[in-house]
Parts: sequence; structure tokens; C-alpha cells
Amino acid sequence: MNFGYIDNNGGSSTQSITITNNSSQTVELTGVGSIIFPYESSDSETGIYCTNAPSGSDTVQLAPGQSCTADVTLTFGDGQSVQDCYPADNTTCEYYYAPSFFVAPASNPNDSTGFYVPVEFVVGPPSGGPGIPTTPGPPSQQGGGSSTTPPPPSGPIQPATGCHQLPAGTVVAALATPDGGGYWIVDSAGQVSNCGDASPVFGQLSSPPPSPIVAAAESPGGLGYWMVSADGAVYAFGDAQYWGGANTLPTPLAAPIVGIGADQATGGYWLVGADGGVFSFHAQFEGSTWSDGITGLSGPHPLAAPIVGIDGSPDGQGYLLVGADGGVFTFGDAQFHGSVPGVLPPGTHLAKPVVGIVADPATGGYWMVASDGGVFSFHEQFYGSAA
Repeated sequence: MNFGYIDNNGGSSTQSITITNNSSQTVELTGVGSIIFPYESSDSETGIYCTNAPSGSDTVQLAPGQSCTADVTLTFGDGQSVQDCYPADNTTCEYYYAPSFFVAPASNPNDSTGFYVPVEFVVGPPSGGPGIPTTPGPPSQQGGGSSTTPPPPSGPIQPATGCHQLPAGTVVAALATPDGGGYWIVDSAGQVSNCGDASPVFGQLSSPPPSPIVAAAESPGGLGYWMVSADGAVYAFGDAQYWGGANTLPTPLAAPIVGIGADQATGGYWLVGADGGVFSFHAQFEGSTWSDGITGLSGPHPLAAPIVGIDGSPDGQGYLLVGADGGVFTFGDAQFHGSVPGVLPPGTHLAKPVVGIVADPATGGYWMVASDGGVFSFHEQFYGSAA
């Protein structure tokens, strides 16, 4: 049971738990309470009972196949910290005191066995805190599209007001506000600068993560964002919900994660690796370069260049990937409108590699950007570049 990020100045989070009787006999399930935060000098217990139990009772009988549901609320008081936690660093906690129940055969209620439900969560100051990796959503298979001359560069672009400086050379993403009046800039250490009307910063990492942040995506409501690191860990801020990360998959990643795309329909997200593998979390998997027979970065049918980014279609029914050579791969209902290799003269190459792609929800087209600031537009208006 993952409560996600909780503000330790009066924040709270509620999650539901479902317990199903998978045995062949009727059982009695008794909710005996749980130690719920805040953890103070003396533990306070709060009853956690099945919502479908008889009124005034903490016990419910479950026939084979029947389920019990219970709501669990975790609350922090003003300024209270995590104690007796693993790891005990006053920031993260997993497998702490959890909802506890007793189960027994209905024919012999005294023959009971207790069990506990693991709890995971993160706490921090009101300015935000990291998401916490938990059980991953189902990984994808390890799809395709095909792979225009760049328009002439525009003049220099002036920065928006309200930004604060981040260390040079560390920026990995920029996320626009819903009204287009500002943006957030994210760096590889998980620090965030807000520019224009992008206020507030919904959260940032208090220290550099074990693996550097490589990409970020805005939540559908524009009131939060996710960051993802090269090892697949996902960090959620604001109204962005945490659904899992590729760092907790049962097998190691074949290639580092390079991008994250938001599913506008579900509030979930997709992660993509440099080898074209796509991992879906609370989002529909529509394919990857692997499912189209491309064998990652090596093998008999390798990618021409590593994948560097992903973005979702407006309705959440598809997504597109882009490679460092400007090749585009589309999946689901994402439309293919062209790519750099398809229009460059034979034998010519980009001056600098492509590093990202953004889909236009109004037209279904997209823009790519290269590491030198060059912008390439497909089925889109070109507004200039920093090249």
C-alpha cells in the first residue's frame, strides 16, 4: 500500500485496501487496528475495519470469493517526523506499521492468524519531496513508425522573468504551464526553477538521486510533474500520481531510461529506454520498437540511433518515440508526419543529435529539438530555434 508523498505539516493521504477470501471455506475477518502516523511518544491505534462489516462490528464473514474493503488514512501532524522507520532518515519510509487483521475459519473463530499489510510513503516539507519507488506496473514488451529538413534558425530567444539559475549544463527538461505563460526547468539533480507564471515549484529533490534525472513530464492538470532517472526511478510532485518505476522490475534494464511521457487520459505514464523498450504504468501499452522486430541497440536489426525521448498523444491512446538521428516511431493513434532521416539528402547527417520531441495536442504534429537548439517541425508551425 503506497501513500505516496505526504506533507509533514498536517498532510494526509487515504488509500483503500481489498482483502479477498480465496479459500474454499467461509472465514471471519477481524480488523484489530493499526498504528497510524503521526508516531509520537506513545502509539495511537485507530481501528481499520471492513466497510462492509455489520454496523458497530469490527468482524465480517467472507464466503469463498467474497472481499472486504477498508479505507486507511495516514496523517502527519504539524512538523512531526518519521521515526523507527526503514530507512530511518526522516524522509522516506517503507514497510512500517501497517493495517493489521485476524482471519479465522467461521466454524472456529478462536483459531485465528494475524497478518499485516506493508505500507510505503514519503514525507517532507510543504515545498515538496520525492516520490517513492514501489511495486511496478506491468512492464511492456520490449513497436514502430518510420523515420524534414530543419527550417532556418530564428534569432536568439530571451529568457522569461522569474527564473533562478541552475548549474550550467545540467538542464534535462522544460515544462510549460497550462496557460503558456511560463515554464518549469528541471536539472539532472532534480532541482527545479520556475519561470514566468510557473508558480509555485511543486517540489524538487532535497539531494541528488542515486542515478541522474534524465527527463520530466507534466501532469495532465498542469499542477504537478514527474521526474525520471536513468535507472527508472520515478519521482512525483504536486498532483502527479506515483504509479511505479522501472527500477523495481524483476530483471535489470537492458538500457538506461531516457524519457517519460504522460498519459493525458489516465494520469499514468510511459517510460522509454535508449533501446526502444517502453514500460507502462497506469497507462495502456501500445508497443515498442522491440515489438516491431528492432533488436535494441545491437543484434541483427538494431536501431540506427538510440531513442532519446517519448511523448503521448492527446487522448492517451498512443505515443511517439524519437531517436538521436531524428527518426520517429509512432504507436497507437499517434500519427506519423515525417522525420529527419526521411528528408535529409543521402549521406548527410545532423550537425548535433536530437534530444527530445513534443507533440502538439491541437494538430497531432510534433517538434524535435537538437542539442544545439535547432528545432524541426513536422505538420506544425515553425516559430524559430536557438541554433
